Amino acid sequence: MNQESPSFIRYQLPAIIWALLIFSLSSISGIKLPFKLFSFDKLLHFGVFFILGILWARAFLFQEWNETVKRNALLFSVLFVMAYGASDEIHQMFVPGRSPEVYDFLADTLGGILAAILIKILPKKFLL
Repeated sequence: MNQESPSFIRYQLPAIIWALLIFSLSSISGIKLPFKLFSFDKLLHFGVFFILGILWARAFLFQEWNETVKRNALLFSVLFVMAYGASDEIHQMFVPGRSPEVYDFLADTLGGILAAILIKILPKKFLL
């Protein structure tokens, strides 16, 4: 095992697993909830993508393969969360009983942004 493996397992793998979990849950056919701007569904999207933002920020901050990514880890994590949120909504177009919603994407994006803000203000030791 090389020296990069423990870092990958500790920082990058959790982000990948969480993203795969989101994809898996998005693939489950479901009953469409009635539209409510601040429904439990939106809070769930916010929370799930907040965690995704934390995990990807850690993955980018503690990687050693690209210094530009490391320096701009929070920006990359927000961009990744936004892209993943958009792809999740597109994916739901193809899942029976699911449909894409702009407000879900906005909740996803806000979760990622708040994660980046908290990581910016928290001491780095909380991310280890």
